Amino acid sequence: MDFFSHAKDTPRGRIGSKLLKNHLENVRLQFQKGLKYSCISADKKDVFESVAILHDLGKYTQYFQDYLLDRPNVNYNLKSHSRFGAFYFLSKYFDKDPFVAVVGYWIISQHHSNLRSLMSLRSDFGNAEFDSKISFLKRQHNSIHPFESEVNKELGIDDIETFPDNLQPYLIYFKAIKQLQKHSNIQNYFLINYLFSLLIEADKLDASNTKVYQRVALSPSKVDEDKGMPNQPWNEHATDFSNLSQNELRNLVRRRVIENLSSQSILNQRIFTLTGPTGIGKTLTALDFALKLRAKIRDKEGREAQIIYALPFINIIEQSDSVYRKLFGDNEAKILSHYQYADALSQEEDRQDEESKGYNQKVMSLDTWQCDIVITTFVQFLQTLIGNRNKLLKKFNHYAGSIIILDEVQTIALKQLPLVGAALYYLSKFLEARIVLMTATKPKVFDLANEKILKGEGEEARPVELLGTDEDVTKVFRSFNRTKLCPKIESSIENSQNFVDNYFKEYWSVDKSCLIVVNTVKLSIDVFYSIQSYFDDRGIKNPLHYLSTNVVPAGRQQLIEQIKEEFQATREKKGLKPVLISTQCVEAGVDLDFDMAFRDLAPIDSIIQVAGRVNREYNKSFIGSIYIVDFGKCGNIYGPMTEGTVRHAIAHFTKKATQIEERNYLNLVTFYYNNIYKKNEDGFSFSHNFFKSMKELNYDGSDYSVSKYQVIENGFHTNSVFVECDKEAIKSREMFEKMIHKECSREDFEPYRKMFHQHIIAVPDYLDKVKELDQLAEGILLVPNTCIENYYDSVTGFIRDKVEDLSCTIL
Repeated sequence: MDFFSHAKDTPRGRIGSKLLKNHLENVRLQFQKGLKYSCISADKKDVFESVAILHDLGKYTQYFQDYLLDRPNVNYNLKSHSRFGAFYFLSKYFDKDPFVAVVGYWIISQHHSNLRSLMSLRSDFGNAEFDSKISFLKRQHNSIHPFESEVNKELGIDDIETFPDNLQPYLIYFKAIKQLQKHSNIQNYFLINYLFSLLIEADKLDASNTKVYQRVALSPSKVDEDKGMPNQPWNEHATDFSNLSQNELRNLVRRRVIENLSSQSILNQRIFTLTGPTGIGKTLTALDFALKLRAKIRDKEGREAQIIYALPFINIIEQSDSVYRKLFGDNEAKILSHYQYADALSQEEDRQDEESKGYNQKVMSLDTWQCDIVITTFVQFLQTLIGNRNKLLKKFNHYAGSIIILDEVQTIALKQLPLVGAALYYLSKFLEARIVLMTATKPKVFDLANEKILKGEGEEARPVELLGTDEDVTKVFRSFNRTKLCPKIESSIENSQNFVDNYFKEYWSVDKSCLIVVNTVKLSIDVFYSIQSYFDDRGIKNPLHYLSTNVVPAGRQQLIEQIKEEFQATREKKGLKPVLISTQCVEAGVDLDFDMAFRDLAPIDSIIQVAGRVNREYNKSFIGSIYIVDFGKCGNIYGPMTEGTVRHAIAHFTKKATQIEERNYLNLVTFYYNNIYKKNEDGFSFSHNFFKSMKELNYDGSDYSVSKYQVIENGFHTNSVFVECDKEAIKSREMFEKMIHKECSREDFEPYRKMFHQHIIAVPDYLDKVKELDQLAEGILLVPNTCIENYYDSVTGFIRDKVEDLSCTIL
C-alpha cells in the first residue's frame, strides 16, 4: 500500500502527491545537515536524527490517509498525527536517555504549532490526561496494524507493533520533565529552538517543494573592486587623523578593520564591535570584513557562511539592499531582503535560475532565507532569537555558523541591552555564529550583558573592537569636527510659535538647509505649520517638508528621494535649500546631509544621531550647529531619570565652553551611558525576567514568557489604518479585497502587497477620528479615497485631534 504525506486536487478528485517515505527521507537529509554545532553533543546526534524520521509517523494511520485523500467519514480527531510520532519517540528512547526522549517528544508534538512552555508540557502527563491519550493512540495504532511490516521497513525500525503498549506509567515521564525543569539552562533553550527550527524548516521546504539553495562562494574582494584597496596607513603615534579627507578616513578605517583578519586566532573569535562616527563608511567596511571572514571560514571549514545584516528601520533596509545589489550585480550573489513589505515574487524573479517556480515556493524561499546574504529588521532578527513562533523559528537554524552584522544597535531600548547582549553571546557560543555590532554611539551592550546577566552565569563576553583599543577609537572620533552641539535648554519652549519666534528665526537663514527633530508627532505637526506660516508671511520660498510615521511609508520614501534631489540642485546652484521637520524616524541611517539642525531634548545618543545628518560629507569650510532646545516634554516621554542624566551630561561638558564639538562626542556619550546605567539598576528587570524565561524554557503563559518579547513596545494601543491616498493605494486595496473574498489568489495579490503595506500607518486609538473609521479587514481600518480630506493631509499625514501624545516617543 502507498502512504502519502501530501496530496493535490485534480479534476478526478484529490490524489496523493508525495509518498510519505520520500518526504520523511528528504526531511531527514536536510535535518541531518544541521546536526553539527556545539549545542548538540556527538553521542546525541544519531538519536536526534530520528526526530526527522518520526515526526510524521502518525500519517501512516488510516485516519490520516482518509483525511488526506478526502475519503468519506473522516474522523477529524483521530486524523491528527503529531502526538503519535512524539509518543513513539518518547517510548523508544526514554530508557537510553530521558533528556533526549523528552526533547524529541516536545519538538515532534509541536511541529505544527508554536513552542509551548516546559511547564505546560507537564500537563500532557497527568493521570487522566495520559490515560485518555493512550486510549487515543491505541485506536490510531490499530489502523496501522495491518501494515506494520511495511511501516517498519520504510522507516528502518522494528518495533511499531509494540507501541503504545511499551509506554511507561505517566508518573515516570512527569518526573523526567520535572527534572528537566529543575536543571534547565540556557544551552537547552538554544538546543530546543535549533532542533525545532531544523525540523519545521525541512518539513515546510519539502512540503512546498521548495528547493534548498546551495550557497555559493562570493569574492572576498568585491568591496576592493568597487572602492579600491584600502591603503591609508595607521599612524600609531598620531593623536588623531584630522589632516585626512573624509574618503581618506574611510580608507583608513576599512584598512584597520581588515587587518584583524591577519590574526592567527581570528576564526576562534566570535564577537566583534565596530564603533565609528557617522559617515565613516561602516556599512561597506563591515561587508568587506564579512566577505573576507567568509572566505577564511570556507578555507578552514569547507562551507559557505550565510551573511545576515540586521537594521532597525525599513527605509534603511531598502537603502542597504540597493547598495548590496549594486555591488554584486544580478547573479553573483543571491540577496534577499526580509521585512514587512518584502515582495517574494519580485526578489525571486530577479534570479535567472529555476529553483523556485511557484508562488508558494517563492514565499517559502524568502521566509526561510534561501540565499547568500539576507538583509532584515531587528524585529525579524531579535524576535526569532528570543521567540517561540513557528513562523519565525523556521529560520532560527540559519543563525548557526553565520556572520551576523547588527547596525545602529543604539536604537535598541536601554532596558533590553543586557538581554540582547547575553542572547548574542550564547548564540555565538552554542551555534558558532560570528557577530559584529556596529554603532556611532557605543552603547555598552556586552558590558551590560556581562554585569547584569552573564557574570551570574559564570560567563563573560569579550568582544574584539575592530578599530583597536579605546584610544584608537577615540583617535577616529577626534578626527572629525563636522558639527557642534549648542545647548539652549535654560528654559522650556511654551509652544511651536514660541520656538519659531525665539529660536528658528534667530539661528536659521535662507542659505542653510535645516533639520528639526522633535519628540512627538503632534508637536512635529504644530512646528511644521508654525514655520509654514512664518515662510508665508515673509515670502520665503525654501522647500519645507514634513516626515514622520504619521505619513504613509510610500510617501516617506518619495519625500527622502525628493530632498536628495533638492540637495543636488543646491550643489549645482539651481535651487533653494530645504527645511525638514521630523520625528526621530530620520535619525538612524537616513542618508541626508543638512547644514544645521534643531533637536528637542532627548537621550544623548538620539542627539548624536541627529548630528550625523549634519555636514555628513565633511565640508571643512564650516561646522554645522545642532541646537538642543527644550519643549518641556522630555521627562514625560523618556522618564525623569533620563532627562536628568541628559542635563547632567550636557552641563558637565559645557562647564568651560558653551558648545560641544564633535571630537568630544564619544566622551560625551560614554559619560552619559555610564551615568544612565548606574541610575537604571531597577530598569533592567526587563532583561532579567526575559532571560530567566529563556533559561527556564518558559515560552508562553506569563507576562515575561519568551512569546511576550517585543523589540518595539508602544506605550498605548495603535490601530493599523490603510490610507487610500493615491491611485496605487486604490488599486492595491481593490486587489486585497478580491483576495480576501477569494476572487483572486494570494499569488495574484503578491505584486500589490508591498504597495498595500506601504499605505498602512499605525494610529493611536485615543484619537477620536479613528473611532469614525470602518474596517477594511480584521485588524485594519480604512480611510477611503472618497473622504480622504477629512482624515489625511497629503503633507502631515493622519489628521489628529488636539491631544498631546505623551505616552511614547513616536517614530
